[in-house]
Amino acid sequence: MIFEVRADGHFGVQLGNIRKTMHPKVSQTELAKRIGTSSSNLSHFERGDNTRGNGSIDTALRHAKGLGAVELRFIL
Repeated sequence: MIFEVRADGHFGVQLGNIRKTMHPKVSQTELAKRIGTSSSNLSHFERGDNTRGNGSIDTALRHAKGLGAVELRFIL
């Protein structure tokens, strides 16, 4: 599975929408456990909390992998 996110948008918001649409039974808590972060951090990432920036590419990759993606593409 390949996920695509727009490079000019917030990675976390887009990936949160993918999680809710494609994997509605995977909670933030479950995904946080899968990728080794806290549910609080994941919540901030998916909400696009501006005080924490756009999130790193590493975080976006771990998020996508935790949902079963084999590739994450950033679209310009």
